[in-house]
Amino acid sequence: VVPPRSPAWAPLRCPLAGKLHSRMSPAEVVHRSHGAVSPDRGGCTITFRVRATTSFGDSIVLVGGCSSMGHWEPFEGGVPLTTTAEEYPLWSTGPIRCPTPTSSAPVEYKYVRIKADRCVEWEVDGANRSLPLALAQHANQPMVIDDGLFGHIPTGSFGYPEGACPRCPGPMAIQGASASCPRFLVVGDAVAAGHQSWRFEGWAARLSQVLRQRYDYAYANLAEVGASAQGLRKGFKERVALLQPSVVVISVGLDLQHLATCPEWDRHNVCKQFLAEMEGLVEMTWEVGALPMVGVPYPHAAFGKEQAVLLRQTRDSLRQWGVPVLDWLDALSAPGGSGAWAEGLSHDPAHPSTAGHRRMLESIDVAAFEPKPVHARVAKATQELRSGEPHLCFKDGNGFEVAYVAAKKQLLVTNRTRNEYQLNGAWDALRSSFQAARREAPWILKRGLYVSPPDQDLPGGATVAVGLNDSGGPESEARIPAGCTVVLQHITTIHSAPSLAARVLFYDGTLSLFRTEAGMMITNEATCEYNVHPMWSDVRLVTRSLPQGIYEDDSGCPFRTAVISAHGLQSRVKVPGKGAVHLRWKAPLSSLKRVAVLPLGDRCSIRMLLHKIEYDGPCYPFDLTRTTSLADVADMIATGFTDMWNGDLLHYDHEAGRVFHQKWQGLSYAHEVEDGDDPVCDFGRVVARMAKRYSGRAARFDYAATHADSVLFLRTGITSRVEVTDMLSRVCARYPGIHASLLLISDQPSDEFKDLLGVTHVRENFDPDRMYEELDYWMHCAHRFRCILDSHGINARSLYWCPNNLQEAEKELQEAKAAEAAKEAQEKRKQIDDKPPLLHSSVVTKFSHSNLYAIEACQGA
Repeated sequence: VVPPRSPAWAPLRCPLAGKLHSRMSPAEVVHRSHGAVSPDRGGCTITFRVRATTSFGDSIVLVGGCSSMGHWEPFEGGVPLTTTAEEYPLWSTGPIRCPTPTSSAPVEYKYVRIKADRCVEWEVDGANRSLPLALAQHANQPMVIDDGLFGHIPTGSFGYPEGACPRCPGPMAIQGASASCPRFLVVGDAVAAGHQSWRFEGWAARLSQVLRQRYDYAYANLAEVGASAQGLRKGFKERVALLQPSVVVISVGLDLQHLATCPEWDRHNVCKQFLAEMEGLVEMTWEVGALPMVGVPYPHAAFGKEQAVLLRQTRDSLRQWGVPVLDWLDALSAPGGSGAWAEGLSHDPAHPSTAGHRRMLESIDVAAFEPKPVHARVAKATQELRSGEPHLCFKDGNGFEVAYVAAKKQLLVTNRTRNEYQLNGAWDALRSSFQAARREAPWILKRGLYVSPPDQDLPGGATVAVGLNDSGGPESEARIPAGCTVVLQHITTIHSAPSLAARVLFYDGTLSLFRTEAGMMITNEATCEYNVHPMWSDVRLVTRSLPQGIYEDDSGCPFRTAVISAHGLQSRVKVPGKGAVHLRWKAPLSSLKRVAVLPLGDRCSIRMLLHKIEYDGPCYPFDLTRTTSLADVADMIATGFTDMWNGDLLHYDHEAGRVFHQKWQGLSYAHEVEDGDDPVCDFGRVVARMAKRYSGRAARFDYAATHADSVLFLRTGITSRVEVTDMLSRVCARYPGIHASLLLISDQPSDEFKDLLGVTHVRENFDPDRMYEELDYWMHCAHRFRCILDSHGINARSLYWCPNNLQEAEKELQEAKAAEAAKEAQEKRKQIDDKPPLLHSSVVTKFSHSNLYAIEACQGA
C-alpha cells in the first residue's frame, strides 16, 4: 500500500516529483532527490549488466546523473535493459557513452524495476552506485560493468574490457617462458579467475605479478566460472600436463557454498566430499610432476557460526596434507566467527570484491614459491612415484617395519617377530613417525582405507584393514600376524584393479561389497561401524547374484555370518569402522535351520529387547500393541487377524490417548495416532492407516510361520496353563505342520506350565516403562534376554529374517525356482550331448520295399 502525497514531502523539492508515477513511495523520492547530476563531458563507452528477477510485464531501467542515463528520470530518459531466455536473470544495456568520472565529479546511477502497472521500484534506499575512477585509465577502451545483484551495492566495481571472456578470462596458456623459467598455474572457480575484481585483476593475477618480479615465474590460469572440485577432476591431468607447470594452485570454494542451503545433517558430508575431491586433485598434481598448493575456502554472506566451524575444520584438514596452503580465511572473515565476509570485502554474497582480492594476496606466503625448494621437492616425488621404491615410514628395531610404495598406493607391513602386532593410533611412536614421513613426503600415506587383497594368503585367513587420517596417522586398529609381510592396498586401487573391478557388487562412497573367489568382501571407509542387513534393499538385491549358502570369516565375532538365500542377504553383518571383513562360503543353505522369533505380546518389551540386541527386523502384529489376554491373541491368530483393524470394532479414548478394541477388550494401541490427526472428529483416517499397517504385519506373521524352518513364539506377561494350551492348539490348526515352541517370560511360578510339550517358562520381569526411562536397566534386560535366546539356540546366525515386501519375496522365489530348473535342464542336455553316439554317421545307400533303409556305417561306428 502506497501512502498518499502529504505536505511533508514538499520541502524535499524533488525535481522528479511531478513526473514520476503517483504510486511511487516517499523513500524512493527521498533517496533519488539526493542523486547528483553530472555535467556531460566526453568519456568512456560502457555496457551495464545486473541480475534481477522480474514478473511478467516488468522491466529493468538504468537511471543516473548524466544525460545518457536520463538525469534520474526512469520514464523519459532512463536506459532500458534487455534479457533473453538463456541469459535471464542477467539484464544488459547496449553500449552507452558516459562521462569520465573524477573524484570531484563522480557519476552516480541506479537500477529501477518498473512494474507492469508502471509503479517504480528503486533498488535500494540511500546509497547510489558510482562509476569507478579507474575508468579514466581506459577511456578509449569499451568496458563492461557487471553490477551483480539488483538491490545489492558492493563496495567496489567489477568491470572488464568488452570482448573478454568472463567465463574463462585466462590467460589460458603460458607464453614467453623459457625452458628454465618456473611456471605457475592456477585452477579453480570464479574467485580464482578474478571474477568481481576490476578487470579480472584478482588475487591470482596480482600474485603472478609478484612472482614474476621476484622469481621470474611465467603464469597461466585455467580457472572458470562454475568450476567445482569434482568437475575439475575430469581431464585434469591432461590439461595440466600440457602446460608443464612447476606449481599448481588449486582454489575452489563452490562446493562448500552448499553449506548455506543444505540440511544440517548433510553439512559434514559436503565437507567430506570436498576434501576427497581436493585430495584427488592434489594427487594428480604430484603425478604430473608439479608441486600442488591448495587455497582454503572463503566466507559466504549466508554462513553462520556452524558453517564457520566447518570451514575451519576443513582448513585444518588441508593443512595436514603437507602441501603449501594459501590461507586467507581469517583475513576475509567477519569478527565473531560468523562465517560471513568482513565489511567491505565482498562484491556479492559469494565473491570477494577488488578489496577482498587484495586482502587475499596479502595473506599468501610468497616464499613458498621459491624455485629451488620447489624443484627439489617435485624431483623427489617424481622419482618415488615412477620408480616404485618403498619409502620407509617406521621401524621399531625388533623386526617390525612399515613402508609405503607411492606408485602402487601400498602399505608394506613386515613383522619378522614371533608376536602379533597391532597398528593403531594409540601407538605414539608409530603415529609420530607416520606424521613426520607425511610432512616430509606429502605424496605418501594417502588418506583413506587400506585393505589386504582377498587373494593374499595370510595366517588363519585373516583380512587386515587400517585407515589413515589426514596427517597420515592410523585411525583404526589392524592386527598383523607374526612372521609375515602384509600388503595393504588403498581402497581406490582395489576398486580399479582389473581382478576386482568387475566384481564390485555395491558401492555407495563408503561401503563396498565385492565378489571374491572364496565368497565376498565388505569394506567400510567410515569411522563408525556399519550394519549391513536385509532391510537395506540395495545391498540385499545385489547379493542375490551370490551362490546361496552360509558365509563366515572364522573370527568368532558376532554378526560375522552372511546367510544368502533366493532373497539375497538374510542376516545382519557388522563391518568395523575403517575396516573390512572377508566372508567365505562355508556350507549350503540347507545345513542351517533358521528360527523365526514371533512375539505374542503382552506389551512392547520383546520388540524393545530385540532392537537392543539387534535381532529386530520388520514389525509383526503384536510388536507395538498391548494384549493383556493370551486368549485374545490366540483368537486373533485363529481368525486371521482381520478384526484387528476393523473400524467398526475400534474406538479412540481421548483421556487415555489410546485406541481400544471392543471385541478383544485386552487389545489396545498407543502408537497409531500421529501428529496432525484428529481422531475425535476424523477417526477414519487413523483406521485407514491401521488397516494398511497391520494387514502387512499380519501377512509377515503368516509368511514367517510357514517359511521358517521352525518358530519360537515369545510371550511376556502373566498367563495361565489353560490359555497356553488353547493357544498352541489353535496355532497348530492355523498352520498345519508347523515346528513351533513357546517361550514364556513372566513373573510367576514355572510350575504352572510344567510338562507342557514345547513350552519353556522363564521367571523374569522385563518392564518396558522402566526400560524407556533407564538405559542401564534396558541394557541389563537386553543382556539377560540374549542369554535366554542363546540357550534356545537362537543367535545372529540362526535367526530367520522375514522379507519386508512379501510380493517381491514371492517373485524372487519363483525366479530362483525357474533359474534352478533351467540349470538342471541345461545339465541334462549337456549329459546327453556328452554321451558317445551309437553311430557316428550313416549314409542311406538304397531305398526299396525289401530294404527300406540300407544303412552303411562309416568307420568308427
